[in-house]
Amino acid sequence: MNVSFGRLAIATVALATIGYGLAEFRGPNGYAALMEKRREMDALNRENRMLRDEIRRLDTRIDKLSKDPETQELEVRKRLGLVRPGETVYVLQDAKQTTPKASK
Repeated sequence: MNVSFGRLAIATVALATIGYGLAEFRGPNGYAALMEKRREMDALNRENRMLRDEIRRLDTRIDKLSKDPETQELEVRKRLGLVRPGETVYVLQDAKQTTPKASK
Protein backbone atom coordinates (compact mmCIF):
# COMPACT_ATOMS: atom_id res chain seq x y z
CA MET A 1 0.00 0.00 0.00
CA ASN A 2 1.11 3.53 -0.80
CA VAL A 3 -0.84 5.20 2.03
CA SER A 4 1.52 6.28 4.74
CA PHE A 5 0.81 5.98 8.43
CA GLY A 6 0.82 9.80 8.82
CA ARG A 7 -1.91 10.29 6.22
CA LEU A 8 -3.98 7.54 7.79
CA ALA A 9 -3.60 9.15 11.21
CA ILE A 10 -4.58 12.58 9.87
CA ALA A 11 -7.63 11.11 8.09
CA THR A 12 -8.65 9.26 11.26
CA VAL A 13 -8.31 12.40 13.40
CA ALA A 14 -10.23 14.45 10.81
CA LEU A 15 -13.08 11.90 10.68
CA ALA A 16 -13.18 11.69 14.48
CA THR A 17 -13.32 15.49 14.72
CA ILE A 18 -16.09 15.69 12.14
CA GLY A 19 -18.01 12.93 13.92
CA TYR A 20 -17.64 14.67 17.27
CA GLY A 21 -18.74 17.97 15.72
CA LEU A 22 -21.83 16.37 14.19
CA ALA A 23 -22.70 14.64 17.45
CA GLU A 24 -22.44 17.93 19.35
CA PHE A 25 -24.37 19.79 16.66
CA ARG A 26 -27.27 17.32 16.77
CA GLY A 27 -27.07 16.53 20.49
CA PRO A 28 -29.17 17.92 23.34
CA ASN A 29 -26.92 20.97 23.71
CA GLY A 30 -26.54 21.52 19.99
CA TYR A 31 -28.30 23.56 17.36
CA ALA A 32 -31.86 22.84 18.57
CA ALA A 33 -30.97 23.97 22.10
CA LEU A 34 -29.34 27.10 20.70
CA MET A 35 -32.48 27.94 18.72
CA GLU A 36 -34.65 27.34 21.79
CA LYS A 37 -32.45 29.70 23.82
CA ARG A 38 -32.76 32.33 21.10
CA ARG A 39 -36.56 31.99 21.13
CA GLU A 40 -36.53 32.39 24.91
CA MET A 41 -34.30 35.46 24.63
CA ASP A 42 -36.60 37.00 22.02
CA ALA A 43 -39.65 36.40 24.23
CA LEU A 44 -37.88 37.89 27.26
CA ASN A 45 -36.74 40.90 25.23
CA ARG A 46 -40.33 41.49 24.06
CA GLU A 47 -41.55 41.23 27.65
CA ASN A 48 -38.83 43.66 28.80
CA ARG A 49 -39.87 46.17 26.13
CA MET A 50 -43.50 45.91 27.21
CA LEU A 51 -42.55 46.35 30.87
CA ARG A 52 -40.35 49.37 30.06
CA ASP A 53 -43.27 50.92 28.15
CA GLU A 54 -45.57 50.25 31.09
CA ILE A 55 -43.06 51.84 33.49
CA ARG A 56 -42.82 54.93 31.26
CA ARG A 57 -46.61 55.16 31.11
CA LEU A 58 -46.91 54.84 34.89
CA ASP A 59 -44.10 57.36 35.46
CA THR A 60 -45.93 59.84 33.23
CA ARG A 61 -49.16 59.23 35.15
CA ILE A 62 -47.41 59.68 38.50
CA ASP A 63 -45.81 62.89 37.26
CA LYS A 64 -49.17 64.17 36.06
CA LEU A 65 -50.90 63.26 39.32
CA SER A 66 -48.21 64.95 41.39
CA LYS A 67 -48.17 68.21 39.40
CA ASP A 68 -51.57 68.73 37.75
CA PRO A 69 -54.42 69.69 40.10
CA GLU A 70 -57.06 68.91 37.45
CA THR A 71 -55.77 65.37 37.06
CA GLN A 72 -55.68 64.98 40.85
CA GLU A 73 -59.28 66.15 41.14
CA LEU A 74 -60.47 63.82 38.37
CA GLU A 75 -58.76 60.86 40.02
CA VAL A 76 -60.22 61.62 43.46
CA ARG A 77 -63.69 62.13 42.01
CA LYS A 78 -63.46 58.90 40.04
CA ARG A 79 -62.24 56.83 42.98
CA LEU A 80 -64.64 58.26 45.54
CA GLY A 81 -67.59 58.68 43.19
CA LEU A 82 -67.89 62.38 43.99
CA VAL A 83 -70.04 64.74 41.93
CA ARG A 84 -69.98 68.53 41.84
CA PRO A 85 -73.20 70.38 42.63
CA GLY A 86 -75.29 70.77 39.51
CA GLU A 87 -73.68 67.85 37.64
CA THR A 88 -75.83 65.04 36.30
CA VAL A 89 -74.55 61.49 36.44
CA TYR A 90 -75.68 58.90 33.93
CA VAL A 91 -75.17 55.23 34.72
CA LEU A 92 -74.99 52.99 31.66
CA GLN A 93 -75.52 49.26 31.77
CA ASP A 94 -74.01 46.74 29.40
CA ALA A 95 -76.43 45.15 26.94
CA LYS A 96 -75.06 41.76 27.97
CA GLN A 97 -76.41 42.13 31.49
CA THR A 98 -79.90 40.68 31.62
CA THR A 99 -82.15 39.64 34.42
CA PRO A 100 -81.73 35.99 35.36
CA LYS A 101 -84.42 33.63 34.07
CA ALA A 102 -86.62 31.93 36.60
CA SER A 103 -85.71 28.29 37.09
CA LYS A 104 -88.42 25.65 36.96
